[in-house]
Amino acid sequence: CKSCGIKLQTKDPKKPGYYILDSGSSNGGKVHIKKEDEVFNKYVNNLSPDDQKLLINDFSKVHQVGTDHLKALTDPKSVSLELKNASEKRKFKLDEDTNAIECTRCRDATYRSNFRDLSQTEYPVETIDTVLGPIPLDGKIVYVMSAQDFPMTLDPKVFQFRSPANIKFLINKSDLLFKNNELNLKYGLTFVQDYLHFKYGVPKENVMIVSGLINWNIKKVIDFIVDGSYLVGNVNSGKSTIIKSILYYLSTQKKKNRSLMSQKERTRLEKEQDKLMNIRDTETVKSRSKLRKEMREFEAFFRSKVGPGVSYIPGFTRGFIQIDLEGVNKTIYDVPGFVKTFPGKEKESHGLFRSISSTKLIKQLTKGAKVFEKGLYNSKYHTIKNGQCLTMGGVFFLNFPEQSMFQIRNCINYDYKVFNNFSKAVHVSSHLVDYPGMEKQFLVNHDRQSIQNMNRFIVPPFYGSIDLVIQGVGHINIVPTGTKASNQPLVLYLIPGVEAIIRQPITKYIAKTFTGRDANGNPLRKENYLQKSTFALQRYSAKEPFYSRLIASDPRELNHLLENAELDAEVKEQIISRDYESIAKWKSLLGGRRSEFGESTEIGPNNKYDYWVE
Repeated sequence: CKSCGIKLQTKDPKKPGYYILDSGSSNGGKVHIKKEDEVFNKYVNNLSPDDQKLLINDFSKVHQVGTDHLKALTDPKSVSLELKNASEKRKFKLDEDTNAIECTRCRDATYRSNFRDLSQTEYPVETIDTVLGPIPLDGKIVYVMSAQDFPMTLDPKVFQFRSPANIKFLINKSDLLFKNNELNLKYGLTFVQDYLHFKYGVPKENVMIVSGLINWNIKKVIDFIVDGSYLVGNVNSGKSTIIKSILYYLSTQKKKNRSLMSQKERTRLEKEQDKLMNIRDTETVKSRSKLRKEMREFEAFFRSKVGPGVSYIPGFTRGFIQIDLEGVNKTIYDVPGFVKTFPGKEKESHGLFRSISSTKLIKQLTKGAKVFEKGLYNSKYHTIKNGQCLTMGGVFFLNFPEQSMFQIRNCINYDYKVFNNFSKAVHVSSHLVDYPGMEKQFLVNHDRQSIQNMNRFIVPPFYGSIDLVIQGVGHINIVPTGTKASNQPLVLYLIPGVEAIIRQPITKYIAKTFTGRDANGNPLRKENYLQKSTFALQRYSAKEPFYSRLIASDPRELNHLLENAELDAEVKEQIISRDYESIAKWKSLLGGRRSEFGESTEIGPNNKYDYWVE
């Protein structure tokens, strides 16, 4: 299968790899006619000859034509053929060898958005050991990471298969972080090179930042990747999208004979294209905007037909797909994505996609938000305070402490809903039938069982602003404001199969931010930042943790909430006490002695990372 890489078979529709034979070979040569073509021909054939002629000529002035041509116009087959020729005139075409075979699973997923069976059989999700094991020892590894949830898509186990010096890294989806490629190369590349170099010892020249979606730095990627490279990485990191961009770029650089153009030939072609812009065709002038539109349409069509399949569902690619890069004499391999999970838990990777029935909403959620618009210090924010609860369509619930106030900047491509407290959020999300106005705001239609199955996590203590990162979705920037009255932690509830971390705000490494000091280097009070603070770009040095895992905890209060809808004061105190105990135990993971944690514990600038575990 050209989309997923599985071995094809025609015998059993219920087994993986099944495909339907070409219509010409299975039904005596009868050609399938699309439904839209049938409707089109039906109405065209009912038009008068003059109207048919007008349609062919793009509604232009009727010209005198010969008798033979008029007779031909009365023939329905001739009309359809001429209409087709007119619509295809000066369109970009693909080569015949791009029409490769796809299995029925991939066709249903691509063209019908039908993900009928999210099982390990049809959408297998593997661990890094299973995926990297079959790669030859001399195979070159190119690890693709996503900027959308950086650095969650990096599994450090990859360094058990190759040394840091022998792995190349592509950081994809950088268009979510930067407005243009100039900033992407100036700030984004610097940060990811610093991070991978100081954290893991990866040579800086082994790191490249790209956007497969809008073709940023694809030409550099072709030079960056060596022959025989295997593109590996987490599910949904964009490996197949990068490959499609490479193939598209190469297709624009070659002639019909499949060899790359010389500079002289390319210059001549550009002159011909410029001349084409300014000449009058039979009836109309082809404007530059129209050409750009056609190029965009061709690129979209090219991506849909050429190269491996692309999907936001984990496990779409299920075999090694060999890609020959014509003109540069390189062969690369698209490899199935993997997940960081425990053996036997792979099926939970489909948890998000099993819970959301609408593929349109899944695509929206995973598309990503523009951080340069949504996540900067001057971006729009929402204030949450005093025990309120934020939910992102029921995918997760973020419970804020009482007697607290936070600013929230949403860098996830979905609107959140805020409830007065966690009890209300749980009740509404599990009784949506009683709240018809709320149904459209929830991605997950919870019931009692799904609420009980949610995982509970404590957010480690922090000082200043943080990003709460949801894997494959994006992040929420959280900024505490006002006077801190309690050490009660933020608590996050996640549906199974969804992972999260906290990290330092990524914007302070990819954009100039407040230094907290005036032009003379004197420290400022926070209320004076906007008026007096200087700006600077911070460089990553690995001297402090960049991110932290969350603290897994006991979700037993969920049963109490489902029974009583509210938590009484005594139960709340018990929960807070257990959370403090969990935080104290968590610190022992750092290798130090266990210490107490409670209301008297102070978290400030000098110890703000004491409870962060990477």
